[in-house]
Amino acid sequence: QKQPTFFRYAGAHFFQALALLCNRTRATITDGLIEFDASHFISGQVVSSDALAQESNEAMRLFIYNAATSFVQSLAMIRDVTHSNSITSGLLTNFDFSVERTINAVNRTVYAIQSHLQVFSDPSSNCSCEDTPLCTVPTHVDEDYLFAVPGIRRGCYIVEALLQSDLHCFYNQSCIDALHSA
Repeated sequence: QKQPTFFRYAGAHFFQALALLCNRTRATITDGLIEFDASHFISGQVVSSDALAQESNEAMRLFIYNAATSFVQSLAMIRDVTHSNSITSGLLTNFDFSVERTINAVNRTVYAIQSHLQVFSDPSSNCSCEDTPLCTVPTHVDEDYLFAVPGIRRGCYIVEALLQSDLHCFYNQSCIDALHSA
């Protein structure tokens, strides 16, 4: 693998993607709250406190459902478009490029750029970005493979790796210390 796929090189991008997901979540909730605040409950009769509580609970349940659905649909569209259009990651996590030099028939040097889809392998799997954008493997701090970062994955796209990561290293001070000293 190229160096940019290791945590030392891609960690900042990983956290930028996490921040973008958090911002998108916040925006989705804010938009939903604006819509929710614009709604009204009007009744031609006096409503019992139980009926009002039930109506309020249903409105809240619907708000949560709509916000979650909106976020999931937005994220799914981004993921699908990115993969189906074979968008190359700026960190070359899904494609790798090489330059091939040849001499043509008139004795001129010709350069050709070749793209190669990445394959992620570990002892339990061998997955190609050509088949699925969901390929991930545990990430290591760097190409020496001395320290695997617990709970962090790397793969075809940072967003896909992030969604398959559980970040548990960052809830454990000794793991953070080990990562810092690695």
